[in-house]
Amino acid sequence: MSQEYTEDKEVTLTKLSSGRRLLEALLILIVLFAVWLMAALLSFNPSDPSWSQTAWHEPIHNLGGMPGAWLADTLFFILA
Repeated sequence: MSQEYTEDKEVTLTKLSSGRRLLEALLILIVLFAVWLMAALLSFNPSDPSWSQTAWHEPIHNLGGMPGAWLADTLFFILA
C-alpha cells in the first residue's frame, strides 16, 4: 500500500499595491503603539512625573518612560 504523493504545489507571491503596503505599515504601528500603551498603563506609578505632579524626586518607574508616565496619568485622570 505504498502511495506516492506527486502533486506539486506552486506558491506565488502577489505584489502589494502602495496603498496596501501603507495600510499594513499603519496597522503594525497601531499594534506596536497599543502594546506600548498597555505596558505604560500596567506599570503606572502615582509617584512618576506627570502633568498632575508639581515636583518629583524619584526615578521613573513606568515602562513607557516619561511619555508613558504622562499618558498613563492623563488617561487615568480622564477615566477616573
